Amino acid sequence: MARRFLWQHRATLVEEGGRLQRTKLAGIEGRIHAGLGDLERAERCFREARRGFEEDGLTLRAATLVIELAAVCVRQGRWDEASELGVQAAETFLAHGIQGEGLMAVVALQKAFELRLATAVLVESVAAFLRRHEHDASARFEIRIA
Repeated sequence: MARRFLWQHRATLVEEGGRLQRTKLAGIEGRIHAGLGDLERAERCFREARRGFEEDGLTLRAATLVIELAAVCVRQGRWDEASELGVQAAETFLAHGIQGEGLMAVVALQKAFELRLATAVLVESVAAFLRRHEHDASARFEIRIA
């Protein structure tokens, strides 16, 4: 349903929104494609959104997209790339002083990659939590591995 709505209204959303709107839209499209199993399209969308957020100086939003990209890489069996992306994103969050539940989620992700135990479900759940945490500092993180 989200896919259909987005596709029906994409032109209007892009036309009426600015660059940031297009960047956010690319991230949403990436999540939809990932959910539908179209991992190549998801990867392209996540890379586009990451670039856009980085260009706009939204480093933590870009780092969340890096985590989502890492999940796609895990699902594609590209473990080394996924691990590099996951650790890179975790280091970005740590460098920016994330605290509380966000810190727990990021450290769990970093350790899972370092120990080669990260699953797509874990990585996706960390990304989803960080998106929630951005808008709700009281959000609670629960580890999901499978």
